[in-house]
Amino acid sequence: MKTLAKRYPPEDVHTIILWTKKPHLMFAKSIRTTLKRYNLFILCTITGLGGTFLEPNIPRFPDVAAELPKIIDEFLDGVPAKIHVRFDPILNLVVDGKTFTNLDLFPKVSTLVAHADVKIFRVSWATYYPKVKRRFDKLGLGIADFDLEEQARYLMKNAEEHGLEVRGCCVDPTLAQTGIRNVGCIDGAELQELHPDRDPYPEDQATGQRALCRCTRSIDVGWYSMVCPNGCVYCYANPADQSEPYKSTTK
Repeated sequence: MKTLAKRYPPEDVHTIILWTKKPHLMFAKSIRTTLKRYNLFILCTITGLGGTFLEPNIPRFPDVAAELPKIIDEFLDGVPAKIHVRFDPILNLVVDGKTFTNLDLFPKVSTLVAHADVKIFRVSWATYYPKVKRRFDKLGLGIADFDLEEQARYLMKNAEEHGLEVRGCCVDPTLAQTGIRNVGCIDGAELQELHPDRDPYPEDQATGQRALCRCTRSIDVGWYSMVCPNGCVYCYANPADQSEPYKSTTK
């Protein structure tokens, strides 16, 4: 945190866009003190898989959802629009010879998020990179076939029941017919609108991203050389050789 403030002084930063699966860590004293100096926009990932073998070091999703109102009050000036929930990625796997998808958990997750007054979900379907497939092979996991449009319509049906908006991240443009538009997770126009002083934000598109990415330009302060301790089995950013013997699907 000290390095962040030194390299990027608050007076020189429009907005810090923070991705997190563990929002409770924001309340640690050193982190809290630094973050409160910035204008924040938060993308909180809740896949429903926290505490399972797929996300072994992530809190359970009811516990993560319970942090949302506290974050809005403490860090976001009481403005719920400054936090979106990422139901990302949507997984379709073969586990112990049976198909599994975390999409079945979306109704429970969306109910809790709606109660926190957060209105926007961002979703994407998993991309299984070669090293992820190799990891799955070691763990005895397979990739299941699924109907993309059918799953998209299921998402929209459940979201609409709670008055939630669903935006796609690097999703097939044909899903627009279901109501899920492919929208940048870092949206310059939106960040300008949410800024306390409506300070302008760059409008040019980010470079070096996936073909379907619609994000506005930003500076990434993370490093892929760092090993994430979360241990999410499906994550493309984890080292290629990360794998443990697969033991249980019910944890």
